[in-house]
Amino acid sequence: MFFTLSKLAGSMMRPSAVMVALILLGLALLWAARRRPALVRWGRLSLGLGLAIVLAAALTPVGRLALLALETRFPVADPASPPPVGIVLLGGPTDARAEATIGTAKFLRGAEAVVETARLARKYPDVPIVLTGTGPVGPDGVDYSEAASMMRLLEEMGVARDRLVLERRARDTWENARFSHEMVRPAPGARWLLVTASWHMPRSIGAFRAAGWDGVVAHPTPGETATGDLWRPPVGYGFTILDLAAREWQGLIGYRLTGRSTALFPAP
Repeated sequence: MFFTLSKLAGSMMRPSAVMVALILLGLALLWAARRRPALVRWGRLSLGLGLAIVLAAALTPVGRLALLALETRFPVADPASPPPVGIVLLGGPTDARAEATIGTAKFLRGAEAVVETARLARKYPDVPIVLTGTGPVGPDGVDYSEAASMMRLLEEMGVARDRLVLERRARDTWENARFSHEMVRPAPGARWLLVTASWHMPRSIGAFRAAGWDGVVAHPTPGETATGDLWRPPVGYGFTILDLAAREWQGLIGYRLTGRSTALFPAP
């Protein structure tokens, strides 16, 4: 139930969706004002708010600024730190369904996490790597889960199959944390590196700590603000960035309210 409600609420509360709803509502009210003039004020207000979101997303760095606090919350683990006992790579950076059509997985936002996991696999050649994320099984019996998709990519990058532990049930970050914990049973305080995009790391760390991974260490990959060019005019790209930031901040609030995170804004 939580998964369904969270996805529904997230879709409805995206700034781009709110923008469209406000503009359509404003136009509808202005049309209805032909018979009820009192609606003109409310129509203009709704239309104005919708257009304000358009201008803010398209012409200002509001989306990047909203991401900046997320992306700078957790630094990359110190290279001089003790080696981990394992690595966890979250699903999301690949579209496994594309394999059924084009024969290979399609990279999505945050795909640097897959490449970084391959690099970590070479640096720590003796530790297991947990890949977590669900997906369908094709008519031909091929596993198109996120975990299996990332497995095939890592194998192509030279990572041995026997090091990869696949968790194929998780549909969201909380389930990534919970189901992986049930599968691996990490020892108390064991140092596991968690690899995901920097903008997703605060919510991920909060969920993993709540699920019992008390020794988890953030290993974020570069995000949308990595270049530091916050004022570059985003235009249409700004809506994508603003939606992404809103989803993560909404997720932080939702996870904290439902006990799926140890803090509202987890810290190192």
